[in-house]
Amino acid sequence: MVPLVRILGRDDVPTIREVLARVLGGVSGPAPVGPLVELTLRDTSYAVRGTARNAIGSNRLGAAVPFAIAALGDRSNEVVRRAAVLLGPCGDLAAVPHLIAALVTRHVHRVRVPGSRHPRFAVARDGTPVHPGVAQGFGVPPAVIRGMQAGRFPFGVVILPPQFSERETQVISVVVDRENPEVLGALKKLTEHDGPGYNRRPWKLWWLAFQQGSQ
Repeated sequence: MVPLVRILGRDDVPTIREVLARVLGGVSGPAPVGPLVELTLRDTSYAVRGTARNAIGSNRLGAAVPFAIAALGDRSNEVVRRAAVLLGPCGDLAAVPHLIAALVTRHVHRVRVPGSRHPRFAVARDGTPVHPGVAQGFGVPPAVIRGMQAGRFPFGVVILPPQFSERETQVISVVVDRENPEVLGALKKLTEHDGPGYNRRPWKLWWLAFQQGSQ
């Protein structure tokens, strides 16, 4: 099974990867669940992801939970949100504390900006760039920061005004905190509790009280 996944899973043609998902779906037991979750969360094709999710089915969803929980800490925000969608109907309360932790996740975006004489670039916790060059017109525009926080630039951003040449630019890291609606939805579905939105601390306190009350 492993050679099959390695070869077909890397094929450039999405239909070939769909065939892989169907073949794995026809293999009984929990062994193919890991590769199917990988396709469900990471494949670039919507069709392949859907085929892999259907191949997991409801009977093996429990076996997919550990893989989906691990993906909640992924560097990619898209993977985090897809993992939450997979966990929503799992019915396994073991996922709750991990979902609470993933309500807001931090991700790093690489952005090319006009160069300056200052080599270092600091970014605030909310994603706002803090740099002496900002006052001089260098850095990331606020509209771009808001776009990254909303997930509108999954492939990165290049900020290059016409008056600057390519050699006068630099690539910086912008840290952005993202609220994940799919995580919140999965959390509400599993706990049947409307909850305090994306505020993790009240959720943790509620979960602690819930656990104590259920004992």
